[in-house]
Order: sequence, then C-alpha cells, then structure tokens
Amino acid sequence: MQHLAQNKKLPICIWWLFLGTLLNRLGTLVPAFLTLYLQLQKDADTTVVGLLTGTWGAGATFGALVGGVVSDRFGPRGAIASAQVITLLSCIGLFLSSDVVSLVPIIFFLGCASSFARPAAGVVISNELPSAKHIRAFGIVYWASNIGSAFSFIISGMLVELSPEFLLLFNSCTAFLYLLISTRLPRIDSVAEKRSSYGQVVLKTFSPFLNPKVLAFLSLVLVLSLIYLQKQSTLPLDMTEKGISPTAFGVVLSLNGILIILFQPLVTSLFQNVDEKYCFSLAALLLGCGFGLNAISTTTVSFALSLTVWTAGEILLIPQVSSFLLKIASEGENGTYQGAFYFVWSLGLALGAPVGLAVFHAFGGGVVWGACLVAGILVSVLFMLSLHKIRGREAESGHLS
Repeated sequence: MQHLAQNKKLPICIWWLFLGTLLNRLGTLVPAFLTLYLQLQKDADTTVVGLLTGTWGAGATFGALVGGVVSDRFGPRGAIASAQVITLLSCIGLFLSSDVVSLVPIIFFLGCASSFARPAAGVVISNELPSAKHIRAFGIVYWASNIGSAFSFIISGMLVELSPEFLLLFNSCTAFLYLLISTRLPRIDSVAEKRSSYGQVVLKTFSPFLNPKVLAFLSLVLVLSLIYLQKQSTLPLDMTEKGISPTAFGVVLSLNGILIILFQPLVTSLFQNVDEKYCFSLAALLLGCGFGLNAISTTTVSFALSLTVWTAGEILLIPQVSSFLLKIASEGENGTYQGAFYFVWSLGLALGAPVGLAVFHAFGGGVVWGACLVAGILVSVLFMLSLHKIRGREAESGHLS
C-alpha cells in the first residue's frame, strides 16, 4: 500500500486532473460507437461511415498537436475549456445535422476535441510538481484515462440500446462537468510569447520535430505505437483466423484495461526512480516480445498471456514518455512537446493499421508478429543509445533538472 500513501501527497490539482480525465474518457464518442451512431441515427452507409471515422481520427491527430501549443500559449485552463466547448458545439451540430457534407467538419472537430486537452496535463504537472514526482503524476492521469475508457464501452453500449441520441447527451454532460473542473485547476501564466506572429506560432507547433535528437526519440516512440496499435487492426483478424470467437476476442482485449487499472499505480511507483533508458528499453522489449508471441498463440489463453506481456510494456512506457518530454522541452514548450507525443501516438494507428493489414493479407500473421518482435528489440537497443545522447545534450543546455 506504500504507493497509495505516496499518491496522497500529490497536490489537489492532480486529483482534479484525474477526475476530469476520467470524465473525458467516459464520455468521448469513440470511433466504435460513433460508427453505430452514424448507422442507426443518420442512416449512413458503410463507405460513408468509414470515411467519417477516418475524419474523426484525422481530427484527433490534429487536435493533439494544436492543443499542446494552446496549452503553452494560453495555459492549460484555456486548452481544457476550449476542448469542452468544442465538444458541446460539435454534439449539438451532430444532433442537428441532416446531410453527409455537414457531418464532415462536425466530426473532424469532435475528433479534435477528444485529444485537444490531453497535453494540458503536462503543463499542470510541470508547473505544480518537482521532476521527481512527474512520473507518478502522469501515471495517475494515465490510470484515469484507462478507467474511463474501460467503463465507457459498457456505458456507451447501454446508451445505444436505449437511444443513440443518449450518446451525444452523455458526451455533452461529461464535457460540461470537465469544463467546470477546469476552473479548479491552478491559473498558470503562459511562458510562451503571446505577441508572436502566426508564423512563429506555427513554427513552435513543429519545434519538437525540428530538433534532430528529439525527432529521433519521437521516431522510436512512433515505431512502438505502430507495434502497439496492431491490437486494433491485425490482431482481431489473426485471432479470428485461428478460430477465436468474437466474444473471446472481446474478453481477451478487455484484459488490457483491467491489468492497467489494477497495476498502473504499482508499476509507476516501482519504476519512478529507475533510469529512463532502462525503463524505455524494457518497455520496448515487452511490447515487441508480447506481440511477437502472437505468432505462436493459438488459444484464448495463449493470446491472453501475450497480451499480458505487451500490456506490461504499455504500462511502463506511457507515463515515462510524458515525464521524459518535460525534461527535454524548451522553456514555455511543455504542452507543445506533450502534443507532439500524442500526435505521434495517434499517427501510429493511421499508419500502422493499413501497413499491418497489407502485410497480414500478403504474408500472414507470422510475418507481422515477427516484424513486431524484431522492431521491439531494435528499438530497445536504440533507446539505450539515443537517450544517452539526448540527456547529455540537454544537460549541457540546462534543460534537465
């Protein structure tokens, strides 16, 4: 219970973030239920639904990047409040819309709002906590996100059966509550220069990618996201081909959220003082080996064991990435660097799904999982080397505490 006692020492604003993130993930209209809503309420055909779901994904990817800059420029309160207002307006627009053309910008902004506020947590954590507590705080926020996501599927499923419109109502209610919670967060004056030209603001948006060594780090994170997000594309098909029923697949995948809810605080507490390069290296190895084990998995139990391995890598990775980016971010760009991470992670789905499925259809699941294993091992080694170089450079420039 030691890790729970330590968590009580976190300032109240972190627990407001916990509650807000939990509500946000509970109410977010995820693609699976967005698809159902469009089919049941808007009578959209499969092709249109696919395009609109892709539009939601594009909005989520864009929102993470812009949300980071807004968090730096106008403070986390402004970013979180803006995201909830966009959500409320998008839900109203989605309810009132009557044609496909009008749905495109509405769903884009709905996807944008789903990720717009996520980088704001990094700005709050960096300003309110010493670096020694960053990993623990990010672990708490990530824990809330997974608890919300896990129960979101249950609640959304029940609401769809009652009436698809209840999905929008529920999303609106959680957005309104998070809007109220945002007023409880500390007011943080932005370090970013508010009188910058629009060109300078755009340049700041991409500043993490303009630093070669930070770009190398984010590229390794992208590779891991390409591996991890096969769970949403290739893994279902592979399990189906091996005779695993859809019900069993759902049970196996639900284990991912259960493990995170049960073990995230403990793992974060155990590894918060371990050197980052070892944490990243181990996380990459676990992700690669976990998905690599799918090649020899043929039963529900064996797939569940594989999932347990790569979930351990996920639990270890996400808070560590967020914390590390705070250390290497330039002054006034904490939110921008957090946004770059969420952008890269979302990009993993956009790129990983079609590539993974193409390889799966051409060469089979064994090749896909073998590639995941090799990529995980390679990234594990490269993390050890690249982190050493990045930390050496940042220490010289005074960015590391």
